[in-house]
Amino acid sequence: MTGVVVLQTETDAREFNVMLTLGCSALVMLSFVQFLLSPGYVLTVEKQAYIDSFTATLINRNSAGTLVGLTIILVVRQLWSACRDFRSRDIFAGVLFMPKSTDRSMTKIYFYMILFCALTVALFLTKSRGAIASTIFAALLLASLLVWLRLKQRYAGVKLARHIAGSIVVIAVLSVGATVLIGERVVFRATAIGSSEPRMCALPGMFRALDANIVLGSGAGTFRDVFAPYRDPRCGLQGIWEKAHNTYLQSWIELGVMGPVLIVATIGWISFLLISSLKAAPRQRSYVAMGISSLALVAIHASVDFSLEIPGISGLFAAIIAISTSIAKKNLQCRRSDGSDFVAT
Repeated sequence: MTGVVVLQTETDAREFNVMLTLGCSALVMLSFVQFLLSPGYVLTVEKQAYIDSFTATLINRNSAGTLVGLTIILVVRQLWSACRDFRSRDIFAGVLFMPKSTDRSMTKIYFYMILFCALTVALFLTKSRGAIASTIFAALLLASLLVWLRLKQRYAGVKLARHIAGSIVVIAVLSVGATVLIGERVVFRATAIGSSEPRMCALPGMFRALDANIVLGSGAGTFRDVFAPYRDPRCGLQGIWEKAHNTYLQSWIELGVMGPVLIVATIGWISFLLISSLKAAPRQRSYVAMGISSLALVAIHASVDFSLEIPGISGLFAAIIAISTSIAKKNLQCRRSDGSDFVAT
């Protein structure tokens, strides 16, 4: 809400988006370099867990995966904006023949391309299956929305359907290729561990805790105490479970039926606002698509991890949604006031 109030104009939202993209990218890249040089440390503190995984400046690799995933979404949106005045053959020709140093627009494209590739490597090095899967889905969704909006502006009818189908095939092939080449170790880990890991083993106990508190809940922040009697010793007794690794399940246990009601109402309202803006007016629609993709990323990942319960991650997500919803509101207001369309950016 603070972000929506502060970002009064589209210029404010666009400038803040650039700052957020560069800031998050710098944070991830600096911590990535530090990980390559000394993987056993987080900044100056020695790691106690996930020593072989990239965790950025966080302790948990799953939270780091959400951070990197949201940063990738930000970078993809900036890359799309930088590429809008160029044809694909011009960009690839520049890669082969090297652009002139004075061509700032083309240099910006290559900068975001290199940044995207580095962030993708960092994402896979987190080895977080939930973060990788949710980021791939969100990136595919963002790419599909952006391609659909651009093609819808240029083509109609059969040509539009043909171009969209071709673009989706290309995006899917590239995504599968990246997963096979970079994520081989992650896929192996997911296959080898499967459902035998502690999170899946503890799930029946969590459902028993939910059954005992399904209506009124146990109280906010009480999961640690409530879950202890339902914990299965066969799943291991190491450590204390403070999180359910499922934001929806934990909110229901703690808040009762009001937990899922609040979550569904919030996600529903934001989704309705963004989708209505995407359909109503094409102005700055790439920012709206960015918000939809970010929402999909965290909504999916929240079902297997607790990234949104980390203030740094929830703050970043709130900032992205503030940018998207502020622009969406402006689009809907302009649409209602004069019914005119705008130039897409």
